[in-house]
Amino acid sequence: MTKAAILIFFVFLFAISSGQKTNTNKPFIIEGQVTNLDDEQLSIGFYNDDKWISHPITTNQDGTFYLKIMDLKKPVRAQFNRSRSFLEHLFIAPGYHLVLTGDDKEDGSFSKTKKITGIGSIINQYTFLIEEDRTEWLKLNENDLYAFIKRNQSLRDSAYHLFFDKKSAADEYGAYFKKMAAFDNIFNKLNYLVCHADDSAGYSYDKSIALVKKYFAHDEILANLYRDEFLISTEYYSLMVNEYPAYLRELNCKKNPGYCNDKKYVLQKISSIDSIYKGNIKQQAFFKLMRDAVRYCRSFEELSNYKQGFPQYINRLSKTDQQEELNKLLSSKTEEFFDKQVGHAAPAFAAQDSTGKVFTLQDFKGKVVYVDLWGSWCIPCREFTPVLKTFLEKYKTEKRFVCVSIAINDNLEKWKKALSEDKPTWTQLFDNTGAVQSKYVAYSVPKFILINKEGNIVSFDTVMPDKIPELEKILNEEIEK
Repeated sequence: MTKAAILIFFVFLFAISSGQKTNTNKPFIIEGQVTNLDDEQLSIGFYNDDKWISHPITTNQDGTFYLKIMDLKKPVRAQFNRSRSFLEHLFIAPGYHLVLTGDDKEDGSFSKTKKITGIGSIINQYTFLIEEDRTEWLKLNENDLYAFIKRNQSLRDSAYHLFFDKKSAADEYGAYFKKMAAFDNIFNKLNYLVCHADDSAGYSYDKSIALVKKYFAHDEILANLYRDEFLISTEYYSLMVNEYPAYLRELNCKKNPGYCNDKKYVLQKISSIDSIYKGNIKQQAFFKLMRDAVRYCRSFEELSNYKQGFPQYINRLSKTDQQEELNKLLSSKTEEFFDKQVGHAAPAFAAQDSTGKVFTLQDFKGKVVYVDLWGSWCIPCREFTPVLKTFLEKYKTEKRFVCVSIAINDNLEKWKKALSEDKPTWTQLFDNTGAVQSKYVAYSVPKFILINKEGNIVSFDTVMPDKIPELEKILNEEIEK
């Protein structure tokens, strides 16, 4: 699994038609009201014929909105988003007219207050019942993990039978969404197991495989994991393009400890796909992994690895438009990162503190600067705050070094609220124009940059504060220069 939280403005979901007949002349309509949005923008996104389509939703001052979509060709599982994160998964289809309301005053309040009515709302009550348990399941031992999975599956199974045995019968898309939900439940369980086996460093190669086989109990699916019929499931698609390649790569690492190389993390996942996957999911996993890696690339050096390793896989894509998209993306990212190589001057920035005072990079000239790019909405970022607070205690009297945290793509009031809750003790700034995010190519956070005393880049994606010995070494070397 990837170790950094990804700032993404949509979540990657996928569904295929599986023979469902639709009347594409029927619009899909969603309207309603989300109160207390602040400056957040709403949107709804979904896949149509392998293409991600995102529709921005114009909201009035009171949070009311109305959107009619004419290009929805088939029933899909969609993502109802706010600009910095998602609000809800929805089943949508031509002819559906959903009315969705809720309050977004604080984190989690929309989930507690949301209501849905209208054509297609009965099917969508199912998605409301199967919200993910917030238990930190990756930290559970094997027995507790199994108990967690059993509870989760029991909830999903109960909701499935409640809504798809009878209530969905009157819905023209009921049978389609029933099939989708059935496969979703199966692959949701497999996702928990492979993630746990991947992240559990103490598990041997044999134990990792045994854990999945013991608790999944669908031997026929494990033996035939690459069937096109599974692509109706968004859980399957997410598993096969994200977590399963990481699991396969981790198995290789456990079998051959010398195999692992963090700098080749993405390339090793793609290699695992290449050697094992079959059918359409192989093509789709190739494309999505490469596209995401380049889109959310964090440094020139990382991009150089992709430019060297991706062409052989790009050439194997069956769709020429996907080949062209990836080649153009590599080219545009090369331009974006060209002046951000190690040794180049760090991009100048200006950002304000909580009182409105503006700081620039020039203000820290003569000091080694450890830049922390984060957001109040980013849970892993905020989990780093106590870690960083403890680490920086060692440097509190070191006048040749400064740590500067800059919140990007954030809401001013929510940022101030996070500061009052987390109480960081070092310089905190707010990127109110978006310039810092753009200049530092920060499309995934947390991201840390190290700048030397002359204002030049030491690392555009440097060591995170949880790797204390490695971070101390690189900081001390720069401080003593």
